[in-house]
Amino acid sequence: MLEDPRPILFAQEKQRREALAARLKSQDMPYHERQARLRQVSWPRPAEALLEGAFQSFAARHPWLRADDLRPKSVAREMLEEGLSFNDYVYRYGIQRVEGLLLRHLGAVYRTLIQTIPENARTERLMDMAARLREIIAATDDSLLREWERLVR
Repeated sequence: MLEDPRPILFAQEKQRREALAARLKSQDMPYHERQARLRQVSWPRPAEALLEGAFQSFAARHPWLRADDLRPKSVAREMLEEGLSFNDYVYRYGIQRVEGLLLRHLGAVYRTLIQTIPENARTERLMDMAARLREIIAATDDSLLREWERLVR
């Protein structure tokens, strides 16, 4: 549903690739085999198989959708699951130059949760995640929240 924050996703991918490279090198894996394995590394795509199955079923009834319309990513999820602050996340991935992109992405995730999840599907856990995202955004720059909340009133 959301645009890909590509520089952030590439930073996640780079970190995963570097960690795997170090592990494979310590296991004395030959260079060419290591490179083949490293080419398979991507950014985290949680529940990709589950989402693909659900998306294919949905797309069968909505033919205007394309296969590449499903793009799982784990930015907000990673922050929430690991209890990272905005600054922790920025420093973990060295994305100081794209902090604004991260903030806009988190805002989009928050707005999507608040605006698109029907009342009867809102669980306590989901609302806790939305509240935590709101706290992260507000602690970083609450002007985005104030403007959005002003617009939805």
